[in-house]
Amino acid sequence: RQKAEERTGPNEIPRVQTLNLSYQNLGEQYQYEQLLAFLSINSGVQVLALTDNFLTDLEGFNMPHLKELFIARNNIQTFMDLPPMPSLERLSIEENFITNLDGLNNEKYPKLQRLTLRWNPVAKDEG
Repeated sequence: RQKAEERTGPNEIPRVQTLNLSYQNLGEQYQYEQLLAFLSINSGVQVLALTDNFLTDLEGFNMPHLKELFIARNNIQTFMDLPPMPSLERLSIEENFITNLDGLNNEKYPKLQRLTLRWNPVAKDEG
């Protein structure tokens, strides 16, 4: 088994592909800035969990290789608050405040296969 530093070089962080930062209060400006800084040097992350972090948007978020994003139990109100994610295949955004599907389209998410919206106002069963 190789050591992480041998696989990536002595001064590099091991390549992170799956990252769970749920329940970290990332809605605070300082925390969110630290998240963006970390993700900028780990842009190869493919699975990211940010559940229950008081997030209202993902401003400045640039994850071109992200395939799965879990952002349940935050304060997101619209898909307009989310950036384009060209590789995203799965988006779990339940228990937010999504009231419509504006901003959810094939241009923004061309590979999206699975979307979980339950417990959002847009998913409310009227009948």
